[in-house]
Amino acid sequence: MDIPTKRDFMKNFGNVLMDECLTSQTYVRCFVNGDFVSKEMNVLFNDDKVMHVLSHNFNTGQDEVKKILRKVKKGYVAGDEYYSIKFNPFPAKKKNLTITGNHRLFIHNKGWVRVDELQIGDYVASADHPFYDEVYEIRKHKFTCNVSLYNLEVEDNNNYFTEQCLVENCHHVPANTFTETLNYSPAYYRYGLTATPSRSDKLEFLLYDVISHKTFE
Repeated sequence: MDIPTKRDFMKNFGNVLMDECLTSQTYVRCFVNGDFVSKEMNVLFNDDKVMHVLSHNFNTGQDEVKKILRKVKKGYVAGDEYYSIKFNPFPAKKKNLTITGNHRLFIHNKGWVRVDELQIGDYVASADHPFYDEVYEIRKHKFTCNVSLYNLEVEDNNNYFTEQCLVENCHHVPANTFTETLNYSPAYYRYGLTATPSRSDKLEFLLYDVISHKTFE
């Protein structure tokens, strides 16, 4: 009897359960062939040679090169919300950040904060670490068409630098085997149900990494 692989098995399902993502044009600080380079998310996603990024270790206070454990691509539909963030315009080369609301950025004197909870005047850990950039404009938008967004899972530090700032990566929770299996599914729509959205360990935000934002209660 032939045992199907997870990829083959998941092809049988049209709808699946599994957010926090960045656009394909987001530049990520990567480490390739001994040099730091900036790669667009969609290029990074499709290039097997790009497997290391610049990350920050909060225990030592040092920036480190860390391995990419998983590259994630997720579908969003017209009407789904996203945010564009502008930072203090100096230096002028710094681009706006386009990102989903439940992705978290590291804020000075606050720690990790969801994008949809950011405030004007917050200081975001900069890609030019250890400096911080001031948030001076936050706008909420809705996609006008179906799009694909991206994220990374990074070893140990669970974060990585874009050209703009330090962002939190997607998580192991609820389990690597669970999320890995879901990623094999060709389904465009993924849904989740839970009777216990609040957790005693205060890690309920990790649920949204897997089942996306709340649509009905």
